[in-house]
Amino acid sequence: MEQSTEAIAKFQSSAEENQKVLKSTFETAWLVGNELALTTIAALRANTEADFSYLQALAVQSHCPR
Repeated sequence: MEQSTEAIAKFQSSAEENQKVLKSTFETAWLVGNELALTTIAALRANTEADFSYLQALAVQSHCPR
């Protein structure tokens, strides 16, 4: 009976430790994912603004008499 109690206690301790590790891993993955998403949005925004500036410049050139 004593061995069973010790085995259960070790199993519970291992399970709790694994839960802490998994929680930490998921939190890190979530933070990295958010950072990646924000970086991607910023890059897309910058590219869109550059595209609009280029189109504006083309429109101005095509309407200016030479």
